[in-house]
Amino acid sequence: MRFENTTPAEISPPIRKLCRDAAGNAEPGYIPVRTGTETTGLTAVPGWAIWQCADALIEAEFHVAWRTSAGELVDIAARPGGEETILFVEDLRRGAATPDVDRERRALRRDPLIEDFITLGRKQFLLMQADQAADPALLRRLAVSQLIVKNMLERGLGGEDPCLCNSGKRYKNCHGKAVRSLRV
Repeated sequence: MRFENTTPAEISPPIRKLCRDAAGNAEPGYIPVRTGTETTGLTAVPGWAIWQCADALIEAEFHVAWRTSAGELVDIAARPGGEETILFVEDLRRGAATPDVDRERRALRRDPLIEDFITLGRKQFLLMQADQAADPALLRRLAVSQLIVKNMLERGLGGEDPCLCNSGKRYKNCHGKAVRSLRV
């Protein structure tokens, strides 16, 4: 399984709940991606781009789409993988210039590795938002842990399997333990 974010194929009940949690009662919808579009004459619309990562998790990323003079919502940001549409939900409670907002993430199944991946993302965001300069060693540990968890999920491994750092320990007693004890 590739552990990469893509536009969800359908608006499932968990995605609807994520959208309600992130943006209130607004309805999500698919909007076209038109890279290279000039923003002149367009109106910025704050909201959330909704992504799905295999059968593991969904996430809402704060994002700005654009409304054309004809009222159509479009995304003008180039997307990895060449996505031609994204799932977007407006959030009129926020302004387009809202400072950095952490992603809203939800596991789609019970799996400690997915929970660790979500926890690492949250800790990385908090570290980057801290007033003091981020500790490079801590950032490196977070990045290595995220890579190990991502690779384990892609390989279908779990907490009882050997950690991919080659320590000889099970993941749950190696990087899994480190994830839970990591203080930001």
